[in-house]
Amino acid sequence: MAVPHFLDWGFRYLSTAGITDVNTIISDLQSELVTNGDWSEPSAGVYMMNPSTSGKFAQITTSRVSATRMQFKCSDYLGNTMYDGTVDINAAGSEVRYFTGEYYCYIDVQRTTPEAAFLIRSDPYPEPEDMDTFPYCCWAFRNSAGTATANNTLHYSFVMGATTGTYGAFQQCNYNTGSDNTVYFSGLSHSGAYMFLPMWMAHYRSGTATLGPCGRWPNTLMGPDLIAAGTELDIPVDTGVTQTFKAIGAHGTDGTWNTRLLLRKA
Repeated sequence: MAVPHFLDWGFRYLSTAGITDVNTIISDLQSELVTNGDWSEPSAGVYMMNPSTSGKFAQITTSRVSATRMQFKCSDYLGNTMYDGTVDINAAGSEVRYFTGEYYCYIDVQRTTPEAAFLIRSDPYPEPEDMDTFPYCCWAFRNSAGTATANNTLHYSFVMGATTGTYGAFQQCNYNTGSDNTVYFSGLSHSGAYMFLPMWMAHYRSGTATLGPCGRWPNTLMGPDLIAAGTELDIPVDTGVTQTFKAIGAHGTDGTWNTRLLLRKA
């Protein structure tokens, strides 16, 4: 036995309370991703994920729209915009949680309605690192105009084409085990114990209209939405090995599929 590949990545976790200006978020990202992480900063407020073996990469451009609104723009190695969004904090101050690693950055903003922004490179193992459809995905709670997106409760993302820079919308694999979109179980075992799945991403296979998994989110599990946002759980990942995961607020629950995302904290 061994720890699954998608759970065997380096990780960092930071929580900063009482943020009243998004410049603090931009500074926190610089510290977590660049100073203490594996990312680079080609220019101020731009954070670039390490390139793949063939030189592909994605990056985040952050900027202060106002004291309470931050731009979160993701682009690919061809210079194409993958997603241009924003997130808000409370004028009175918000706690912001950062889950980061070599191939992911997830920002979880604690508000009455939590907000999130992320850029993640799915782990395609055991598939080759550079597949035809390279598994980057990104999202932010608000669009570039600051309007909450219609899909803010869905695992809705964009995937980068290997050479064309084209994108497609897709969702995570879920608890549905049938072909008629019926949810046959809600993340609980027969005894009522929590069950956890990888956060698989799926996209159309090259040259076909058939969906196929294109990687799992690193250091991420999917559990039932019965788990409250902010809950921390020690979850077995191998014989005698546990890891601590924290449930996400925004984007972490999909009412259609009864799921909650949990990212590794320790």
